[in-house]
Amino acid sequence: MPVTLTLSERSSQEWPGKSVAKDGKALFSRTSAMDYLESGRIVESYFQEDDFKDRRIIGCEHGFVQAIYNAYRTSHHLTIRPEDIWFSILSQLNVYFNAHPQALPHFFDRKLRSATPALDLSADDGDVAIYMERALARHITHPDLRAWALPSFSTTTRNDRVVATALMLGDVKRCSLDEKLMECNIPSVTLLGEREDWGALLHKLNMIEIWGGPLKGFVISLRPILRRFVTSFDGNTSEVTYFWKCCLRENHPREYFMLAGWITAFCFWGYDGKRIPHVDSRQEGQIQFDGLVYPPLMVTAIPAAYVSFPVPLIGQRRTTRMLAGLVGFEVLPHSPLLHQRWDRLQPTSGWWIYEETPTFPRLSFS
Repeated sequence: MPVTLTLSERSSQEWPGKSVAKDGKALFSRTSAMDYLESGRIVESYFQEDDFKDRRIIGCEHGFVQAIYNAYRTSHHLTIRPEDIWFSILSQLNVYFNAHPQALPHFFDRKLRSATPALDLSADDGDVAIYMERALARHITHPDLRAWALPSFSTTTRNDRVVATALMLGDVKRCSLDEKLMECNIPSVTLLGEREDWGALLHKLNMIEIWGGPLKGFVISLRPILRRFVTSFDGNTSEVTYFWKCCLRENHPREYFMLAGWITAFCFWGYDGKRIPHVDSRQEGQIQFDGLVYPPLMVTAIPAAYVSFPVPLIGQRRTTRMLAGLVGFEVLPHSPLLHQRWDRLQPTSGWWIYEETPTFPRLSFS
């Protein structure tokens, strides 16, 4: 069953209501302003218009990192699913393989990504989830690897499988964060799913480590973090509490702003596939787990956790694309029964298929 860890006696703050999307188009524009400027009609989407009547969703470029960032800076409770972590990992693998196609294992066929068959939304089998899994089968030839890439936790939905597939096929963009970090913390963290789900997530790292090279360093930085997600189900031990209080640290010398804490493990490569350089910050205590130091990073170097790529539609003249990933975070009530206080943040994943109307040359790092 899910576990909730109380990290601070400080009372939570209610979300002020700013930046909440009023409809799917508004959410899309907040997630990716550039893609929005190059988009026309939204043809299909995970998000339905009724979702915006009762839900409070904020679009952003990295739903997991920015949910933690906002929960910390304005004292909100935080809820995380294992899928949020897995999507963050897949998005990092995406930027690395796009920049280093020669490092792709032999069972990936990157060339077939441009030969994706057309989707017929009017057909009986026009289900987007089925279509995406067929596209993944063309991209990853080994069935065991496809099973590894797709989440199968107790919290996994059909939408999650669509998002995971997209993160294996598309191109990641750059991400930015508001640089006004305040002296706050996260009152509590809730991990959804079962302990076994988080153990299975930790086990997925073994496959990446086998591929070797820089990927091994990525796994080494992630393993102490994911291991402590699992031990969080042991309850509020002093070690677990310390771990969660180290997820994000304020660290901004006069000349620049930095992002510090173990959250930087999910920001290993920049949007161009190059290792994000560490910032030398010896004036404060270094964060360490299992002997591994997690140094701060420049905030502006963080990659996004969504992708976009062409998805041709049968009967559609215009070029169409899909945008999918950790496209924002949702503000939830403190209690499902009491909607008076909206003070809990949870990463949100989803996707859109939209008509493309290019106005600028499209940049690519693949």
